[in-house]
Amino acid sequence: MITIFTPTYNRAHLLPRLYESLRKQTSKNFEWLISLNRIMKVAASPLGWLLSRRRKRQFNRFATRQMDRHKVLFLIESLVVGGAERVLVNIVNKLDPKRFDITVCSIFKYSVYDWYQAYFDKPFASHVHYKYLINNHNKPIYYLFNALLGRCPKLLYRVFIGDGYDSAVAFYEGLPTDFVSRADLRRGKKYAWLHTTTSLSQAGKTLAQLERQSAIYSAFDKIIAVSHIVKDSFTETFPSVNVPITVICNPVDTDAVLAKAQCKIAPMRFTRPLFVAVGRLTAAKGFDRWLRCLGKLRRKGHEFTAWIIGGGDSSELEPIIREEGLSGSVALLGHKSNPFPYMRLADWIIAPSRIEGLPAVIQESIALGKAIMGTKGTGIAELLRDGEIGMLVDNSSESIEAGMEKILMSPGLKDLYEKKASECSRTVSSEEAITKIENLLIS
Repeated sequence: MITIFTPTYNRAHLLPRLYESLRKQTSKNFEWLISLNRIMKVAASPLGWLLSRRRKRQFNRFATRQMDRHKVLFLIESLVVGGAERVLVNIVNKLDPKRFDITVCSIFKYSVYDWYQAYFDKPFASHVHYKYLINNHNKPIYYLFNALLGRCPKLLYRVFIGDGYDSAVAFYEGLPTDFVSRADLRRGKKYAWLHTTTSLSQAGKTLAQLERQSAIYSAFDKIIAVSHIVKDSFTETFPSVNVPITVICNPVDTDAVLAKAQCKIAPMRFTRPLFVAVGRLTAAKGFDRWLRCLGKLRRKGHEFTAWIIGGGDSSELEPIIREEGLSGSVALLGHKSNPFPYMRLADWIIAPSRIEGLPAVIQESIALGKAIMGTKGTGIAELLRDGEIGMLVDNSSESIEAGMEKILMSPGLKDLYEKKASECSRTVSSEEAITKIENLLIS
């Protein structure tokens, strides 16, 4: 934030012009401080004009608005299109701009993965400030930053971000969490956001590595977990971390999802039932084992269409599609900035994930009133209320195949789970989650 300091003394006659100029600025990320000095005694001065009853009300709203707000920073690795990033956009756009001065900061301007370069198109509301620290396409700067990050992270944080925030939020595990943990905030608090099950994400790490992660999380004032399964997994993995953990489900803008689902898309041919899976093309999403299951079902004579929507490296999935003889039944649609019209067409949303914290796509599918099948032992089970509003299968290839075959053999299941999802969607409110987040940030 910029501070505009105006010592009036014998220049009070210029205040009205400055006031009008400041009111016309498109960016309001500043505060205006006036040193009154002796002219406060001059009732007929321009300062008296400025502080007339009506103008005083306008001035107080304008000049103190920025000073009274809680300054909060959300730090992420890069602003690529993903589930956690969509959640972040929903949160910052919904936070009360009268109470919060919000900055979203990416450590890197671009994705660090060459195979995933999908970005949002103007995602933030006007009251949200966005910046990045490093243009990682400039390789010398990128390598230098990473080298310094390993040697003097506190200095880098002070230089690139500073300590002028009331709350600094590491919105994702990994580098953002590591970076914020090293921050020396003189007046602020540090928050870590957990999106995935720690027991799985930390699997295979040495004792020394786990102790280092434990020390990182111990440096935070508060931790937010997106689900109870994520919280429980974290406390089991890091029992020595004595930091308060609050569970807050990801807020979903149901009205926006329903509106976007009505957007027109190019006509596509497909055979029902239509199965749709959404997510980045990573091993954690389990698309590879799902395709193997679909291949077995296709050889048994079942007819269907399956779409996988998501950006990433498809080189591992394409050979499976060919090997399993699914070229006419399965399509990799790639990244879609608006996946909801495709999801709206689906008979079933399938989530064959190996690891999940609280997948936004399941919340969005519930908002759309879709039938859903997902795996146990992940945040999917929590969202589906342990099978009450969606079909759950064990987290294995055999169970996924059995679940898919049950769907194909029992058409009535679709109507049953669609009804349950629709009933649930009417009871879910993002405002409750936003209120919890706001209260936590200022507590």
